[in-house]
Order: sequence, then structure tokens, then C-alpha cells
Amino acid sequence: WRKIDILCHGLRCDNEGLLDFYYRQQNPHDTKRTGNAGLQIKIESKINAVGRLALNVAVYKDFCKGSPYYFCKDEKNQLCVIDERDNTLIPVVCPETHPTWYDKRPFNKNSNKVIGDLILLEGDSTAIASITRGCLYFNKTAPCKFCAIGADSVSQEEIVSRRIELLSALEIVANDKEITNFHLTGGNTFNPDRGAFDFIPYIRAILKSRPDAAIAVEISPPELSCQETVFRQLKLEGVHSITMNMEFWDDASRLELMPLKGAIPKEEYMSAYRTALQIFGKNKVTCGFIIGLEKLQASKAGIDAITSENIIAEVYPFKPNTGSILQNNAISSTDDMIEISLYANMRMKENGISPYLCSGCVKCGACGLTQQLINI
Repeated sequence: WRKIDILCHGLRCDNEGLLDFYYRQQNPHDTKRTGNAGLQIKIESKINAVGRLALNVAVYKDFCKGSPYYFCKDEKNQLCVIDERDNTLIPVVCPETHPTWYDKRPFNKNSNKVIGDLILLEGDSTAIASITRGCLYFNKTAPCKFCAIGADSVSQEEIVSRRIELLSALEIVANDKEITNFHLTGGNTFNPDRGAFDFIPYIRAILKSRPDAAIAVEISPPELSCQETVFRQLKLEGVHSITMNMEFWDDASRLELMPLKGAIPKEEYMSAYRTALQIFGKNKVTCGFIIGLEKLQASKAGIDAITSENIIAEVYPFKPNTGSILQNNAISSTDDMIEISLYANMRMKENGISPYLCSGCVKCGACGLTQQLINI
């Protein structure tokens, strides 16, 4: 409950500057992370052998200013998060370092970027990167209302430069033996493959340095005419897992909250899940749902539908990200998140699904309870 509550509220700034200190230690080059990425903290857990629970906590967002949680030190000078609603102290560990590759410059000598601008460490061993800067859905002036990625215009020169930089950066990061899990995202297009083939050079860059890397690719479902071709090619290239996030199950909510992505029929998603499952195998295909913007029963219906097809159901709390259309919306309910997390876990166990065997965001587990519930 505590993990989810902190994830829903985020952390607000404290008077002692502890948040600023730890964030700068972890992210020395950028304070404008979006989405789930934020500050990494760990809280103690007594659940079986789980140990410390990793959290990627939102910070510096407008909604975090109202959070009841902030950093403090206890009487032994140990770092804690305090819940000011009842003055509960939660002992935490907050890494004071970032990977050494954050500071390195990729191959393009004319660039002023460092790898920390292109690739993020999330959880303990997951590297996540967007292969594009921005989002085509946003740039078509019909953005997903919960998202702020892609608001800035991107020139062709920037696109070419980023490609060179990211290819080099991924090779470097793949040499870090602490990184075992890669999640590639951000390639949506309106082509029949929906951008899936654009990931291939980046997949090859990782595997060039790390042949045993577990790589997940996050895409929209390819059109029906090429689903099998797309998934077979990605499998051949060495992709381990496929993520196709539907976000919402209710059709009216999908079109309202995601005007362009929501126009992709659910039947196309379901067909893509089945096809990917045949090619990649069980426990290698994931669907993510955002909790807090559609009725809980609709989310449960979606979980029922995909888990009955042996697809992993991952659930995330809605966060009113600064710069998005819904930036002033209420945060997700902690109790709803707990309820839906338990529900998804129950449905997956009933169908013999193990998210532990997947790669990508699901394997990281720092933005939800999926990995922890496996152990209960």
C-alpha cells in the first residue's frame, strides 16, 4: 500500500533540499524527466524474500506539490520519507550515484548530449530509451490527453543526429554488465507496421555489445495484414518480449483520451496479442493499463479479456503530468490501484501467467506491484 501511495502522490520538495540533492546525484544532466521516470528510491519490505521495493517516484511535477510525502532525516540521521497526514516515518534508501555512462558522450562528436540525455536507468538493472524525440500522435495535434511527450517540434536534423547518438549510446550501455534488461519505446508511425521495423537498428546495436541482452519493444499493434511478418522479423532480430499498451478498455474512453491511438480498433490489438503470443511464446507479451481515468470495472473487463488470452496485464497509476491536457486532473486512487493490482495478479495466476519471465518495464517493476505480488 505504501509503495503505491507514494507512486500515486509523488514526492514534494523539502525544506532541507534533500530531494534536490538526491535528484541531482541521480540525474546530473536533466531535471525534466517525463512520465514514470523520476527519482529512484527503495523502501524496506517484509514480504517473503522481496527485500527492498524499488520505486520510480514522480518529482518536480505540479501535482507533486500537493503530496503528503517528502524527505526528512530521523533521530539517527537516516533518510526517511514522512507521511505528514499521520507523521509516519518510512525508512528509505536513495542511491546517491548514477551509472558512469550517464556522463559519457556518444559517438557524434558534434553533439553536446551525454548518454544520460538519451537513455535512463530505471529500477535496478533496466535501461529504457525512446528511439524518437517526441511522438507522432502529439505532433498531429491530437495528443493523448494524459501525456506531455512530444510537445516540442523536432527538426529533420535533430532526428538524424539523435539516431546516430542513440545507436552509439546503446552500444556503450550494453557493455555495462549491471544492465540486463532493455526497454525500447517511442517509435509510433502511421505505416502498416506502426513503426516496428524502425527499432531494428537499435536492437542490433544492443546485441552487438551484449548478445545475451533481454530486449522488449513497445509498439502499437501492426495492421492485420502484416502482424505475423512484423513479429517474426522482430523475433529473428533477437527481441525477447513485446509490449502493446492499450491503456484503456472502454471504447469511449479510448477515443476521448487518445484520439489517434484510440482509433486503432481493439480487434487489431487482440489479433496482435494472439499473433505475438504464437511467435514469442507465453509470458513474453504485455498489455499495460492506466488506472484512474476510466471506471474500474472497465479496466477489470480489459484485464479479463487479455489474461484469458494468456497476455500479461500490467497496471500503472495515472499521473497528471505537467504540460499534458489533464495536468490538473486528480491523481489515481491508491485503493483503486491496490484493488486492480490484486485483481490482475489473481487473473494472471489463474491462467498460469508469470510476468517474472518477461522483459522490459514489467521486469523492472518499479512503477507498480506486479513483481512483488508474484511472491505472495
